[in-house]
Amino acid sequence: MKRHGKRVAHVVLAGATLWAAAGLTILPVVTGRVDLQGAMCLPIFAYFVLRSPRWALFSAIFIATGELEIVGTTLGNWAWVPVAPWTHIPSGNPPSVIAGGYCVIDASVLLAMRGMAAFRAQVPAYRLGLKTIMASITSTITPRA
Repeated sequence: MKRHGKRVAHVVLAGATLWAAAGLTILPVVTGRVDLQGAMCLPIFAYFVLRSPRWALFSAIFIATGELEIVGTTLGNWAWVPVAPWTHIPSGNPPSVIAGGYCVIDASVLLAMRGMAAFRAQVPAYRLGLKTIMASITSTITPRA
């Protein structure tokens, strides 16, 4: 991965693009479902693969979630609704590049964690207060000898 990682990421992105295109052209003939939702996730996924310093993780997310979604829906463990709730966007089963959504979730969690770390660094009394509270709780439930 260290030597050919970016090439692998570009191959993954090409595969995602082919799957999204098939979801709009070939797969509707076979499945009876147009996959506009998956195609709409493609630019988001492409951004994360091409612009993020964590491009390798996002490429792996596509491979792992793609495999999981295909196996899970094929075996009938779950199914995606034909039209997404609220947005009414047609969706494949599974949506082709839904990994774009998972990338957004991952990036959101990372930003939230960074925000929490910055908050903790600005409020050192928070740590002391938490330790004091935990010590008092522990002393009330610990039996005395």
